[in-house]
Amino acid sequence: MASQQGNFVPEAVGPKVRKHAMSRNGCILFFEDTDSVIACSKTIMPSSRVGARITCKTGGYMEPYIGFTLDLPFPSDQSANEDSGHGVSFSFHQSRTVQPNEHVLTVKFPRETLYTYEVASQDFINRFWAETTPPVEGDVAILRAQLPAGETARVMGYGVPFANPDNRLAEAWYSRGQPDPDAHLLLDFLEQKMFKFAIGSQQVKVQERFGPDNLHETAYNPYLRDLVTDMDEFRAMAKAHRGPAMAPIFWHDEYRTHLCAAQQGTVQDVLWLEDAAKQLYKQRSDVRFANPGQGRIYAISFKIAIFESPEDENPAHVLNCRVVTRAFVFDVGIREVTRQALTVNIFHPDARPTNDYASTASAETTETEVNSWMLLHRCLVQGAGFFEWTKVTRQVSMPTVNLLDFGDSFLADAIVQEALPLDQARFRGYLSNRPLGCGLLIAAPGTGKTTASAAAVLAMNVKFGQILCSGPTNRPSTITHRKSTR
Repeated sequence: MASQQGNFVPEAVGPKVRKHAMSRNGCILFFEDTDSVIACSKTIMPSSRVGARITCKTGGYMEPYIGFTLDLPFPSDQSANEDSGHGVSFSFHQSRTVQPNEHVLTVKFPRETLYTYEVASQDFINRFWAETTPPVEGDVAILRAQLPAGETARVMGYGVPFANPDNRLAEAWYSRGQPDPDAHLLLDFLEQKMFKFAIGSQQVKVQERFGPDNLHETAYNPYLRDLVTDMDEFRAMAKAHRGPAMAPIFWHDEYRTHLCAAQQGTVQDVLWLEDAAKQLYKQRSDVRFANPGQGRIYAISFKIAIFESPEDENPAHVLNCRVVTRAFVFDVGIREVTRQALTVNIFHPDARPTNDYASTASAETTETEVNSWMLLHRCLVQGAGFFEWTKVTRQVSMPTVNLLDFGDSFLADAIVQEALPLDQARFRGYLSNRPLGCGLLIAAPGTGKTTASAAAVLAMNVKFGQILCSGPTNRPSTITHRKSTR
């Protein structure tokens, strides 16, 4: 048996970023240190309802990690989910949007996790490779991951709506918190302190591909801070760290990367303009003052053309300058940018509710609820699932809203009938089960999005009372008009 432990390495001090690399291997996942199977790759056990892969990711701007994935298959082409009103899931893959075949939960172990490796016996192999040709002894390794005391694994993708009418056991285990056939709950499994894997590969290769030696450095992000409280900190970071843009990501597995992305994206766009304004402010030249009286004054204004590179023939942007009657400072909107950037701090885990009423002694229950909503909101905007919220609240499924449950079945039917006859069943299913009360309609022009939105707004109006319908285009007024004419 071999044993290794990951060592924490301080944050890199240079801009060099290692190339992204990902190792994956199908495996069997057990409940704690038992032989009770939680999930298994279909290459090992074709009858498995939930797939499993051990993973090791290195390089790039994201933190390297060792962990695993649980793969919950969607129904074929997700047409059953579309017909029921559940909706279709999409993912972003290599610059394009695709319909995935499975919903993936990604689990990441802490860096200080202790890993042990051993060769599986032939009896063990024969027992768990019974549905396929069993490998010979020496070609299967057992890996155990012991998490540090007081820590749990990070889980991405937990709580995201999932449905599969062809796999009700997996759906109930994931979506409704019901036990699997061996009486194990998904939440209990994810909160384990020790994870056991069986991998169809030699021990030395498993140790090489999925060992802590791959975690030799942390991700390089010079702008990552716990909390930034004034603009001078942003100026210092921008001045000290100049380099290429970071690769786009579509979720944040911790609050710091979310705060960093939300703040830096706002601040850095204006800091260079502030520096330019300060340089202009230092320039002095002769001026003449004239009193135009009641007549007109002729003044020449100019434009600033901004090019992205010296080779470009056409400017990327053109700024229209203006003549001002008084100018003692060059205002580039830095105060508004500061307000926007620091407002992002309300998503910090230690942020207090902005609702003063929730902080009074007479509203202890309300404060608890508000803190829960704030945590739920943080999980939503970070885009990595709702595991942190579930750990605190112990609610295994997302809060849902039935927009048609307002005590008037005749009106509910009328709202549903705003859709075309062939769409009414799924439209009813969609309005009857909205996780977090959120909805999203995607369709080509002229296919009825505005009508469907107006029907949904009417349902919300009846369900909740007075609501605000707003948006960046004329659609809200169109929706309001449609609603008022029904």
